[in-house]
Formats: sequence, C-alpha cells, structure tokens
Amino acid sequence: MLKIWKIQKGCLKIPVETGAEEVPVKIYTEQSVLFEGKVPLSRQRVDFWARIPVSVPEKTNLTVEMKEEKDGWRDGIRWEEEALADFRKPVLHAVPPSGSFHDISRISKRKGIYRAEYVYDPFGRDRSRRASMQEFSFDASLKLIKNKEEFFVGDIEEQFLSEDGLLCAAKSAGFQWENCAYFNMCTPFLHISEKNGMRSLSCGEEIERLRIWKREWENLSCDTEFSALLRFRIKPGIWPNIELLPPEGKEDDVTAKAFEIHLDLIPRTNEEIIFEICGIQAFYNHIRGSLSVGQYKIPADKQRLCLTCCVDAGCAEFICGDRALFYLARTMKDSYRQVDNSVSGNLEKCELKERSIPMMRIICKEGTCDIRRLEIYGLQKKENTEIYLKRFGIDRDKDSVFYKCKEFTVYHHRVWDENYGYPEAVIINDRMVVSPTRIVEEFDWRKTPWGDMNRIVNRDAVWHGNAELDSYPQLTSPVTGLNAAYNLALNVIRQCKSKKYALNGQKGLWSAGLFQGAGESFGVWLRDSVHVLMRCGGLIDPAGAGKTLCFAMKKGFDNGADGPAMGAVGVWEYYLLTGNQELLYEMWPILLSNIREADKRYDEEKKLVFAEQSTSNDAFPEPENGGYSLSTESYFMKAYEATAAIAKVIGFSEKETIKKWRRRGQDLRQSIREQYWNSDYGYFTSGPKGSEAFEKGFWETSGEESVIWRKFHIASEKQRSSILERLEDTAMTAYGIKLFPYRKEKNHFCGSVWGVWQAGFASAASASGDVVLVKKLLAQQMRACLINKTFYEVIDADTGKAWRWPGQLWNSAGFISLIIYGVFGLEYTEAGMYFHPAVPEDLRNISLTGLPFWGMILNIRVCGWGACLNDMKLDGKSRRYVDHCLSGAHDVVLYLSQDERTSKKVKD
Repeated sequence: MLKIWKIQKGCLKIPVETGAEEVPVKIYTEQSVLFEGKVPLSRQRVDFWARIPVSVPEKTNLTVEMKEEKDGWRDGIRWEEEALADFRKPVLHAVPPSGSFHDISRISKRKGIYRAEYVYDPFGRDRSRRASMQEFSFDASLKLIKNKEEFFVGDIEEQFLSEDGLLCAAKSAGFQWENCAYFNMCTPFLHISEKNGMRSLSCGEEIERLRIWKREWENLSCDTEFSALLRFRIKPGIWPNIELLPPEGKEDDVTAKAFEIHLDLIPRTNEEIIFEICGIQAFYNHIRGSLSVGQYKIPADKQRLCLTCCVDAGCAEFICGDRALFYLARTMKDSYRQVDNSVSGNLEKCELKERSIPMMRIICKEGTCDIRRLEIYGLQKKENTEIYLKRFGIDRDKDSVFYKCKEFTVYHHRVWDENYGYPEAVIINDRMVVSPTRIVEEFDWRKTPWGDMNRIVNRDAVWHGNAELDSYPQLTSPVTGLNAAYNLALNVIRQCKSKKYALNGQKGLWSAGLFQGAGESFGVWLRDSVHVLMRCGGLIDPAGAGKTLCFAMKKGFDNGADGPAMGAVGVWEYYLLTGNQELLYEMWPILLSNIREADKRYDEEKKLVFAEQSTSNDAFPEPENGGYSLSTESYFMKAYEATAAIAKVIGFSEKETIKKWRRRGQDLRQSIREQYWNSDYGYFTSGPKGSEAFEKGFWETSGEESVIWRKFHIASEKQRSSILERLEDTAMTAYGIKLFPYRKEKNHFCGSVWGVWQAGFASAASASGDVVLVKKLLAQQMRACLINKTFYEVIDADTGKAWRWPGQLWNSAGFISLIIYGVFGLEYTEAGMYFHPAVPEDLRNISLTGLPFWGMILNIRVCGWGACLNDMKLDGKSRRYVDHCLSGAHDVVLYLSQDERTSKKVKD
C-alpha cells in the first residue's frame, strides 16, 4: 500500500509503459474509490502519464493498492514527463496526453486560429473512461461532423468536417512505435476553399504561426537530383552576405521540429519523380497523374505538380488539390551505431543513437524537371508558456495589468498580443523571459531596393540575462515586465559591444545592430552612435560611448544627410555627461572639417542648411521638404551651437569664428520656429513654408521629436502642448509613433514604428506631467521587446509585428530613454542634472542605481508617484539639481505627490 501520485488539474497521473504487463490497481480515498482496474504500470521507463479525471480536492490523500510479485520494480524507472525524445514527438499533429483519441467533439475559433476539443481514453482500450481537453477558451465554436467525403487518404480511421464546411481533419489508425508515448493522433485542420468551381485544401494560419525559418528556390532545372539540407549552419560571407553550410552537430545549427514544404514543379521526363523528405518517399507519376506514398495514392496534375507537404515526427500529409494523403511510418525505430573501440579498449559495449540529417531530395532518374518554386519552412512546436507560470508559482488571476488596449495587454508577468496570438509571453523575473520565436528567419535578400531580410539571433524560447548585466546601472520597479525589458535593452548593448558580433577591428565598440548574427554585426555608424549616446549611451556606458564616438568620427559608416552635424552633437553630449575634455581636443580637427562642410551647405538667405532627407531616412528622396528637412535642420542647429561651445571650452583662438557659429545656431533656431510651425495643423511640418510638406501638413516623427525635445529648445511650451495633443490623431498607433504617417508606401521606414525616435516625446510628456503618455510609450515598447526577447529594427505600424534586424542598438537605447527622460524626467546642462519625473502609479518608488555622471555614481530613487516634484534630496539635503563638483557615490531621492494636473491625466 503506497501513498503516491497527486491530483493535478483535476486529474490523477499514473505512469504507464507501453507493452508492459497489466497490473491490478485500486486507487481510493477515505470516502470513495476513484479507480479500479488493470494498468500497464511502468517498470523500466515512463512512456506516458495516464490521466484519470477525479473530482476531489488537489491535496486529498490517495491510497494506491497494486498486486505486484516483485518488490522494487520502480527503482530504475526514468521518471520523465515524456520518455519520447523531443525530435520524435509530433509538432503539427495532436497526440493525446495518454491512451488514444476516439473523437473530436468540436472546434473553437479566434482570429483565424483553431483549437480542437478531443475526447480520449487514458488507456486506449476502455471508452467508458474518457475525458476532454481544450487548450484555450475561445469566443466561437463549431461542431464537427463525421465526414463521408474522402478528403484524406492513407493511414486514417475517421474523417471530420466542420459544420461550416471550411475545415477538415482526420484521426489516424492505431499504431505502436518503439518507445512511443501515444497510440494514435489527429491531423492538423486543413482549410477548404473553392475558386472557379475547383475545390482545394491548404494549410491554415495555425500552421503558418509555427514557422521559424524559410528557404526558397526559383526557376531551377533539376538534372538527375536536387537536394536541400534541413539542418544547416550559417557562416559569415563577404559582408554583408552569409553562407549556408552543412551542419556541425552543434547547438547553433539551424533546424526544426517539423517542416512545411510548397513545391511547384513541371516534369520533363517519362520516369517517375521521387521525393524523399526526412526519410519518407513519395512518387509522382505525371503520365498517370498520381502521387503515391507507401500503398496509398491520390490524383495529381499531369502537366504541373503543385504539392504541399507537412512533415512531422514519422508522419506526413501530402496535399494535391482537394486531396490529402496521410502517411504514418509505423515501423520507425531508433538506430544506433557502435562506438569505435580502437580509440579505447573498453568501448565495445558502448552504442550511440544515430543522428540523421533531415533533408529533402528530388530525384529524376533519367531526365529533368523544372522547379518553378520551392519553399521550405522550419516549424517549431507549440510552446506552452502556461507551464512556466505554474512552475515558478506565478498566479495568473493575481497578475496585475500595467497597460491594456484592444490590441494587446501588458501585465506585470505576461504580455498578450492579439496579432501574435498564442502563446503569450511570460516574464518569470527580471532576467528570465519565455516566448517562442515569432519571426520567420530568412537566408536570402528579399527582392526589394532596401536590402531586407529577417534575421534571428536567439532561437531559444527562453531568455536568461547573465551576470555581465551587473556592470550597468540597475533598474528596480514593482513591474517585473519593465525590469526585464530594461535588462533586455542592456543585453543588446552588451551584445553589440561583444567580440562575438564585432566586425574586424571593432571589438568593444557599439555596433549598430547584430545584423546577420555572430561575426556579422552591423558595424559602427556615426549617426547611430550619436543617437545612442544622446538617448542613454552616455549615461549607461560612458566608456563605450567615448571609444565608439572616436572611431565613428574617424572611420565609422556615414550615409545620412546629417553627417557633418552628428560629430559635434555627440562630442558635446559626451562632455556634458562626463566632463571629459580630452575627447574635445582629440576630435577638434574633425569637428572643424565637419563644420566647414556644413558652412558650404548653409543658405544665407533662408538661414537653413541644405538637407534633402530627414535624419531618420537614408533610403528614399523627400522632395516634399523642398531640400530642407526639419529634423536635419534641428541637428545642424545643435551642431553649430555645440561647435561654438566646444571651441570655448578648449580655448579656440578665433573669437569671430566662434561668434559666427553661435549666430548661425541662433539663426537656424529662429528659422525653424518661423518657417516650419504650421498653426493650421498645430505642429512643425517636415518642410518649411513654400514646400509641399508645409502646405499639406506632413508630419515626420524624428523632426517632431527634435523640436519638442527640451534639450533643443525649439518649441515653446504652448507649441509642445499642441504637438502632444495632435500626436494621437496624426502619428500615434497602438504600437508606437509612426515614422512617416503621410506616406502610403510600405518599407522599413514607411508604415513603421522605430523606438529610437521617441525620447523627445517622453521628455516633453514628463515635463508636461502627462503620466498617461509616458506609460503608453513604455508599454508599447515593452510589448515588442518582451514578445521577441530583443529589440528589432522595425515594428509594423498596422500589426505591431517586428521584422528585419534583431539587436538594434538605437531602438534599445530609445526604450531606456523612455525611462530616463520620461519616468525620471532627467535633464543635464553645463550646470548639472535636473529632474521633472512623471511616474505612473504602477511604478511607485522606482529606482535607478549605479548611474555614472561626471565623477559620480548616482543612486536615484523615487518616493511616491505622479508628476509633482515636492522635493529633491541629495544625500539627505534638499537641492534643485546635482552639480558637477561632487565625486563618488551619492543618493538622490525624488519626493512626488499627485497634484490636480496629474490626477486629471491619470483619470483620463
């Protein structure tokens, strides 16, 4: 008599071994008998855990009686949830928790995603004990009826059709595999469509959402044989290209759990064409018009084969037109190889499981075929992040909402997004985030003018922050998701400096992004480096900022219209943050050269600098701005003022020249105020008076950010309020501020959100006491980075989905800037550091410790919440600001309370 096994989720779990002798088992409580019968209990392994529905409290003591002759039969059992190896467990096909399916009762639908409710028998033999399982709650359901039409052919027992006639599925025949944890399975739901009287089957969106990488070929002539590895590795080619090579059997090999294949082929031979996919062979006979696998056959077009294939663990669907052939390799067994005993004399009993390389082959024995198009997708398993909540004791019902809109919800420990769908991202703690891959990785450049390609760096579902993050300033808040997002941003900074991703000669410098992966970073760019420095880099990593700025001004890539301006802006920002004069002297010759280049572009009549593109754009012309783009004018204004200020600090002897630079900076500011402010629209337009942009009221976000950012001192307080008011209906989307909202075309700039260009808005919102906007900007970027576990270059403004390059440094810096300039309301001048915080109630008592400033280390802590700063204390004494004369560690405490203005904002 043993007291073992607990009730979980209303079920009793019993360890079962396939093929084992059945043992009489009785399970009961003091009140009733829960189960009595024979069970093939585990002796040597746990093939699966049978689940018996019970209706007693989870902590109820259970008594289990077993009649077993031998004692100690449980000693050697591997107590695992699944004995089946990961690569053998189906990804696309539903398998029961134990036993076998014998019905699909209904199917639920939400936003194009379907989940079925299956009825199964825990032991695969007695249908009187059965239970249903449903993965999620959905807002619509469809009945399933037994289908008399034969959509499926092959190893199937029953077919099912949804009552609306748009979905079909099949239940497989029973089978037994070696070490198999299930007795049958159900196919994915295929979509039924009709066009011009022709009916066809296709994979659904639920399969598309499992895609993690894509390989494609077009217009190939296959002579005798074509092959494609489905496990491979990436190697840097000639920058910026990559090469695909055979796998090395390492963790960074690219592969998948299952595969989705689309083939469009024209035969040029009289022989059968053989397809071999992960060991499963199919034969296309275009003369007879058939596709056969094993003993099964479906019709196929004689002139052209359009085939979709879904390959899973030992099974596959082959779809041609309105028929699907399901094939189950029931006899598949693990293969082993003998270890080479000549290496050492004691290995004669050692065997290792063979690891075959998955691949696809097309074989034309005597002839050719034309591959018009071949697409292969790697598919991931359906990650269930729910188990992490339970494993780490996070109560879903008690998980507070930080921010919610109809498109997504950010909780303290979770992120749900309507467009990304299931599963939600889970934030376990400040340095652990669980979210499956949401990007389809690409290995070829798209056929666009922009050089587009989706890349992935971290292919794991779980992100762990390491101890290297301790060297950066630490953020602590009540919202775990914010802390984790901040650490993800720090991790991007760490990765972009690491040797692993650095281009030759750029170790320890800020790469603009991780680009292609290890060994293929984006390199150091002047414009990116200065924007990173301005937004947070000079505070978070001052040593890296100085080194990177020196390199960027001397050797960095520079392809922006603002190139001559950015060096001076960056050097002066660096000085304001560190007090380091050495960089001013070292960079002075380059600064002189840059400002002279700006002088050549300076229009004395317009008092503007010729700049055809915005500072955020290096891809397309902007004739609508009339040759003078708002954001670029702002940075040239800042450059003239910065050059004059630097000249004064280092004692530059040409006083009149300094006066000229200072005057041009002032003239530029005045010209921007007079020529770009459009009172009819209530904001600064992207072009001056007389331009199309001014007449039509074109908004460009990087320009609007610059004029509203308090460090530029362009917009008046009244204008800032107007811009923030117009932001919502002009450029704000659910996922952030759209970069070029007036442009209709779609590329990585147009129709997109870039987090880097939002620091100025956060600063203005904080100064205005707009806690609601600060919180919204934070939540939008938290959603994107927590779901993807990094900061991508582009967020689609319509769907919120990330794409293009991962580990984009200035977007991660842009997120941190929302905390620094928005939540803490930090500002710095030649006098020192000031604060005008705007702290949402959820972030009450937030702190940022270890922040370097000049010769100090500041530990900044908020007491309370809101946007009314009652007092600032430096080491216990009230101060208006932190000046430069201090050194060492100091505590800054910001005492906040709600005033009438803040209370109204929060209620709104």
